[in-house]
Amino acid sequence: MRRIAPVGLISASYGDGVPSPSRSELVALAGVTLLGLLVLTFPFSSNQATFSLFAEQALGGDVLYRDVIDLKQPGIFVFFGLAQLPFGRSPVGVHLVELLVWLGFVRWMQLELRTWFRTGWIAATAPLAVVGTYYVTATTRDLTQADVLVSIPLLVAVVLGTTADATQTRRWAGAGVATTLVALLKLPYAVIPVVLWLPHVVGLLRTDATTFLRRTVPSTSVAVAMTLLPFAVYAVATGVAGDLWAFWFEWATERTELWPRERDRLVAVVRRGVRIAAAFGVLFVGGAAIGWRRLPRGPVAMLLGWFALAIPLFGAQLWFGYHLYLFLVPVTLLGWLGLDALVSSTDGPRPIRLGAVALAALLGLSQVGPDLADKLRLVADHRGGITQDDRDDLRVEADPAHAVSLAYADWIDREALGDEGWALGASLDVLYAAGQDHAVPIIGFAPLLLRPDDWAVIDADLEHDPPDTIALATATYADLDARSPSTRALIEGRYCLDERFDGVEFWRLGTGSC
Repeated sequence: MRRIAPVGLISASYGDGVPSPSRSELVALAGVTLLGLLVLTFPFSSNQATFSLFAEQALGGDVLYRDVIDLKQPGIFVFFGLAQLPFGRSPVGVHLVELLVWLGFVRWMQLELRTWFRTGWIAATAPLAVVGTYYVTATTRDLTQADVLVSIPLLVAVVLGTTADATQTRRWAGAGVATTLVALLKLPYAVIPVVLWLPHVVGLLRTDATTFLRRTVPSTSVAVAMTLLPFAVYAVATGVAGDLWAFWFEWATERTELWPRERDRLVAVVRRGVRIAAAFGVLFVGGAAIGWRRLPRGPVAMLLGWFALAIPLFGAQLWFGYHLYLFLVPVTLLGWLGLDALVSSTDGPRPIRLGAVALAALLGLSQVGPDLADKLRLVADHRGGITQDDRDDLRVEADPAHAVSLAYADWIDREALGDEGWALGASLDVLYAAGQDHAVPIIGFAPLLLRPDDWAVIDADLEHDPPDTIALATATYADLDARSPSTRALIEGRYCLDERFDGVEFWRLGTGSC
């Protein structure tokens, strides 16, 4: 058994150079790469299509929170915009950039967290447990969500902010920047690093307040300000600065309250979370029971604190599956710390230690194995998405709703229709797949989230600056009749119903050919 020698705060400056990856670390990096490539051609769901469309339109001159409106913070649109610069409108390009980001995160974890573990191969593969679990369990709706990507700056912020001493200005600046990135991706989640820092900060103020307040706090504040500066300049220059509070707090709160919180959805999501976390839970409980003294107290306390803070944050949301990934880092790392304690412990009987590891492995294979098998089969059946037809078939099987998007895109191309569209009750993936822009400054794929003022904006656009096409879900008719019959009258009076496909109607502007 190889033990990790203490390397101190190796990531503070890498003054002795970044060490080359060990064989186990290379295996973990290769594992993450293979899993990331496995989902490379998977489709976007409505959320990711929204991020992609709005990022693309913002790069083209539209203004976020004015011309294209969503309650998400700007970080996710920045990510999609940067990912699309080299590749254009392509899920493959975005997933590839995401994979590169995850690989950088894996290497950072291997360097930064190695002192948490006693056993070399466990330290090397802990990042594979984190990122691999995401790739194996993620559905098309989960991939590349802000709720997933935020795990990266969250862990960086928590680790740096709970371990840096008063003189380590670079680590504190890194913690401040990472926390700012958390806020730019998922604002409420920024409470996690801030709360977890507090005991450490109080201790620093007691022991070395002068250095901390005179050197570390100013440099960290400057780093945070520099991170926020581009967003502040953009908000002021485009005139939306005064609206951000309304969008991110008042508007988001109102919309959350409008969406029904169904108990069945909560139960289904919790069951899924328990299924994914079962093996890690067994490892941690087993390690704590047999080798508690071998668990690193600081990291365990930090991860348990993260888990505890995540519970109310999850409860305050709408209980979609991707919200579960807020627990991804603490659950997987606690499990791997438990594994380390089991493997390195000499306190308990060897059969019991091996039995706990075997039980966790059996649980993991039985609960998560089918997810991986489904992805492998899907990719194999469609030749990995080599051709466009292969990719389309794979995407439809991965997410049957994508068939509507392909039909809509074919209709747009076949009829040579305009490049501005709108989706009402239908996924924005229909516009994304068709190469259209989102024309109306209100998201219409969730009519339940629209208030009377929103319907007024929609009616004004339909009357004075109508989009070329509309994808209208027939299930939306009840909402239209109850909430805004004038919108339905405008659509039927100004548009021609051309086709229907799987519960979605395709309307084109102009009534001459009806």
